[in-house]
Amino acid sequence: MRAVCSKCLKVYNISVSRQSRKLCFICRACKNTVSMDLSSDEVWEQPSVAEVLREEQEAISTLSHAEHHASLSGDELKARLSKEVLTLPPMPQVVTKAQEVIRDPKSGIKELGAVLEKDQALVGKILKLANSAYYGVSGKVSSVEHASVLLGYKTLGDLIIMAGSSNLLGQTLEGYGLPSGALWEHSLAVATGARLIIAKKRPRLQNNAFSAGLLHDVGKLVLDAHILKRKQDGTAGMASGFVSLDKERELLGFDHAEMAAELCNKWRIPPAITQAVTYHHDPYSSDTDPLAFAVNMADVIALSSGYGAVSEEAIYETDPRVMKFLGLSEEDIHTIAEQVAESVQTITRQMADG
Repeated sequence: MRAVCSKCLKVYNISVSRQSRKLCFICRACKNTVSMDLSSDEVWEQPSVAEVLREEQEAISTLSHAEHHASLSGDELKARLSKEVLTLPPMPQVVTKAQEVIRDPKSGIKELGAVLEKDQALVGKILKLANSAYYGVSGKVSSVEHASVLLGYKTLGDLIIMAGSSNLLGQTLEGYGLPSGALWEHSLAVATGARLIIAKKRPRLQNNAFSAGLLHDVGKLVLDAHILKRKQDGTAGMASGFVSLDKERELLGFDHAEMAAELCNKWRIPPAITQAVTYHHDPYSSDTDPLAFAVNMADVIALSSGYGAVSEEAIYETDPRVMKFLGLSEEDIHTIAEQVAESVQTITRQMADG
């Protein structure tokens, strides 16, 4: 049986009797208590032979895809990846449709429920998140409609995109040196931080800020295999180590923010959110878009708090100009960092416990 520590994400393969009702042990890496309820049949489900073969084939396909593109120039590679829709990671169609319904002023919870009922697994994750202590209604939310009443329609929109992207962002990224779950925690930290930051300047943009923060690094999902291939080849001396934005541009000719913009366009993400994602590393090129500045600042706060792939040599300092634009003080940054850490820990623990 496979058990994963919710704190450090270390994976254990453990032999457990089917008659056992509960698994509990101390993680050797971080001393966290790992516990699992073994009474559910879902815990014992194993992938079928067909599923294993499909996963192996996808891995082989990804590797050969990266090898085939290794000789392309930056512009050629970017154009090829943008056209080859099948190589791009999918956002669940139900999530995309649900976001469209939420943005439609003529639609309501009835229309949203009709969309979500097509994916009960997603609904389960939404309710799990809604019942998180972070939202202050732990154990009280019994349905999507109930969540809408207790938390509000816009907060429900946050939960939907969070639940829909958790698996997508939970992948291991070998090229970037990110273990399973690390990109998800970083993205959640940036999303939470961006929402807190924009609340001071443009309160009506809080939900857009959350979505932009959650999606800001999705470009890494596409580029990871190509970064890994170049690391394996020792391209530009990049045999291992931290992959900075400049290193991405050196190895590929473009960066993950540009590829994230391509993905947002494929997923029909609203232009306002896509622009913030595109310019989150260079907000000054966004025509003073407050969302881009908020995601930029939230990214720095998340990295300085240890969420994401960080370089031991790098010092993540806040930009005084960005702080001035957003109307933030050093005390604000400290408070936001604390709130972000609390939010990430609470939500990830809630999802792991389910």
